[in-house]
Amino acid sequence: MIRWYILLLIFSLAIASCQKEPAKPNEPNASTGSGVFICNEGGFGFGNASVSFYDLEKDSLSDQLFQRANGRPLGDVLQSMYIRDSLAYLLVNNSNKIEVVRVKDFKSVATIEGLISPRYFLPVNADKAYVSDLYADVISVVDLERNEITGTISLKGWSEEMALSGTLAFVTVRENRFLYMLDTELDQVVDSIEVGFNPSSIQQDKNGMLWVLCSGDQGTGEVGGLYQVDPNSESVLRILAFSDTEIGGWPRLRINGSRDTLYYLKEAVFQFPIGNANLPEEALIPADDRIFYGLGIHPETGKVFVSDVIDYQQKGVIYCYDQEGSLLRSFKAGVIPNDFVFYEQ
Repeated sequence: MIRWYILLLIFSLAIASCQKEPAKPNEPNASTGSGVFICNEGGFGFGNASVSFYDLEKDSLSDQLFQRANGRPLGDVLQSMYIRDSLAYLLVNNSNKIEVVRVKDFKSVATIEGLISPRYFLPVNADKAYVSDLYADVISVVDLERNEITGTISLKGWSEEMALSGTLAFVTVRENRFLYMLDTELDQVVDSIEVGFNPSSIQQDKNGMLWVLCSGDQGTGEVGGLYQVDPNSESVLRILAFSDTEIGGWPRLRINGSRDTLYYLKEAVFQFPIGNANLPEEALIPADDRIFYGLGIHPETGKVFVSDVIDYQQKGVIYCYDQEGSLLRSFKAGVIPNDFVFYEQ
């Protein structure tokens, strides 16, 4: 009988050795090479937000970077992350704060408090940044030297992604149909541009034009689309309407490194060269019953990273595709992976 147990053990070890793990755990050192930070929201109210780092050179994954570096949880719902020089700003939505860490080791530098529900972070000059917010009806002004909120800009509604053009910051605000313009020297709203209903995601192309993804309204049947905006003339140049109101887990608009091709999430992943006259009819990456939620484009290689949140409770799956939509690999990250931030040492 003992002989059979020994043989079974040897057989099991042999089988296990033949199975390749998609990404092996590594120490939480983000500066080991080029890679991508993965923002994992965590479950709302569970306080299990986290940051993962996938090393492209070593094909390895590090989880729980913040907690392992600081000995405490990151917080509740990591909405987004922004890297500026040697620092990373982690916007923790339901914990009402921004954690500032060193990129190289994720050690805490400061915690910016006094926020209601921070969403996205945009440095507007060397000294200050703007922070959008879900509930506050303001854009918060942050002093980058002191890591403190020094003021607010009144803005009715749920503000989302932002883009900078000259001395103007353009802010998307959900549940309306306007793109708001903020003077970054005066810290005030100076004008707005009418786009489609529910603007949420924004990118700037190689020609300086802004592209806004509007998700529309399923309740009224109003379709969304992509809106090309000239920030100089403050006008809409092109409207490319979607064919229906289906939008998927969350609308995302991203752009490649050369800033000539847009990618957007509308249930599936679509690819749109900015010179094309019409939106694509077929997806680059079909969803195939997956819930696509996060989207990122590697600025150097053009590889497409997309996350599947599965059931919003277990660890999500990250898929990496080439520019033609062929799957390169997949691996699991944290709970509800929602965004990607690419990093070069």
